[in-house]
Amino acid sequence: MKYILPLAPVPAPRPRVTKWGTYYPKTYKTFLADCVTLLAALHKGHSIIEPASVEIDFYIKRPQRLMRKTDPPGRVIHDRKPDIDNLTKSVLDALTKSGIVLDDSRIAQLTARKFYSEKGIRPRIEIIIQTLSGHNDPKTKDPPESPSSGPNP
Repeated sequence: MKYILPLAPVPAPRPRVTKWGTYYPKTYKTFLADCVTLLAALHKGHSIIEPASVEIDFYIKRPQRLMRKTDPPGRVIHDRKPDIDNLTKSVLDALTKSGIVLDDSRIAQLTARKFYSEKGIRPRIEIIIQTLSGHNDPKTKDPPESPSSGPNP
């Protein structure tokens, strides 16, 4: 399954704690709500409950310093803030809240990359999710017996 979200990536922040309670910044809550809405509209089917592989490409707005004629027109590797782990957390939260992934602990393989967008192209997030076949899940079948198990002579 492939999803393309036409949103600028937003990293997941740490929750803010005050004497009145805990909250997340409004920009993150708005981003998360937008992601959930888009993903729910794009997703047709049931939640993924088996082990899965997720590949996420973040396309961040290209700064003016990379808009010269001599700069490459395609995507350019992004090596500055925001951190890729916080960007990934925000997308995994959205996948879980939208119901596409039942629990993000079922994601066994994760690949994430961040780029500056191509010239003239808006920021976006591209997500590819694949279920992993050939897994050994004790809930669905018995694990293979090891040669040392069995009765001792």
